[in-house]
Amino acid sequence: MKIDTDVLVVGGGIVGAGIFRDLALHGVNVLLVEQNSFGSQTSSRSSKMLHGGLRYLETFEFSLVREALKEKNLWKELAPNLCREEQFFLPIYKDSKYPLFMTGIALAIYDLLSSFRNKPFKIIGKTEALKRMPSLNPIGLKGCGIYHDVVVDDEALTTGIISSATKTCKKASAKEFHSLVSLSKTKTGLSAIIKQMHTGENISVSAKEVVIAVGPFLDHLMHQLNFVPWEDKLLPSKGIHIWLKRDTLNIEHPAVLQSADGRVIFVIPYPDKILIGTTEDPVSWPYQDIKATDDEIEYLLSNIKEYFTGDNISAKSILSTYAGVRPLVAEGGGSDRGKTSREHMVFMPTHNVHAIAGGKLTTFRTMGQSISKTIVERMGLIYSQRKTILPL
Repeated sequence: MKIDTDVLVVGGGIVGAGIFRDLALHGVNVLLVEQNSFGSQTSSRSSKMLHGGLRYLETFEFSLVREALKEKNLWKELAPNLCREEQFFLPIYKDSKYPLFMTGIALAIYDLLSSFRNKPFKIIGKTEALKRMPSLNPIGLKGCGIYHDVVVDDEALTTGIISSATKTCKKASAKEFHSLVSLSKTKTGLSAIIKQMHTGENISVSAKEVVIAVGPFLDHLMHQLNFVPWEDKLLPSKGIHIWLKRDTLNIEHPAVLQSADGRVIFVIPYPDKILIGTTEDPVSWPYQDIKATDDEIEYLLSNIKEYFTGDNISAKSILSTYAGVRPLVAEGGGSDRGKTSREHMVFMPTHNVHAIAGGKLTTFRTMGQSISKTIVERMGLIYSQRKTILPL
């Protein structure tokens, strides 16, 4: 079997989906392939938020926060069935890294960077904080900052973006369970072999351009293809999450906690359960379907016990767990995942192969626009950034 296409996009996570939709909306003949089900790895194993990244203000990444806030508020409008705005509570204690007044300054900057599209922040004292979040540990509590971000169904957003492209664009097609196994140059472009994972059938694909958007699998895939010499680009970071029974904590709104070792922990209540998660753990290959370890689960539980009261906080309250790998781009040999930038990077090992890594779930739409623009214009078409702000 042989397929001719203008563009082959490899990777059916949120970034690959965004680039696929962008190209499809511009009338490009584009094929998307994913070796598992769409959105089954990192893009469904996040903390399930679209957010500006309040903590990135600490490292002065104002442009990243501004872009993420813009995207967060955009997707709240484009996909209201998948995104819901929530009040996030930021409890401040006597020994917190930043006092309540500095928290207020940070939240004011956060709202400013949103061009005041965020609902206004608030600072409340201890009494009001305990009234609104009764499970909080009262010892040493000074109050809470309250700001607004969005909770999202990450996997449904990924699959919805792909589905919207294939249903509205005749030249767009997408295949799950198809893996890229080889890539080579030809006189007219590129030749790829993709493998149907269930049947083992090899399919030949002829393309003018190839986009590789496989997230944390980028380095491994590039070495495996042996298409060009490749040096590792990533500093992978493991995120761990647990689902707790709904009656474990008496909270109605998400909370953002600071652990003693400087990590951020999110606590997000749902109608029937509570999600708790954090990132920044080192991780080693293989990344496929990784799990949260017993030590990592205990780490989350012990931190929750410091911030909340109640006898229900134990391993018995866990419904399930999951983990994912974030494809952070290594910077100058640094190994501190907490301080590694969330900016994305695009690599071009040849003029018609585009590889992308890094970034945040929130900014997926804009991450690939430079790639899309280059390809669209090479096809002799006019590129418009506004095409992707159409509702799903």
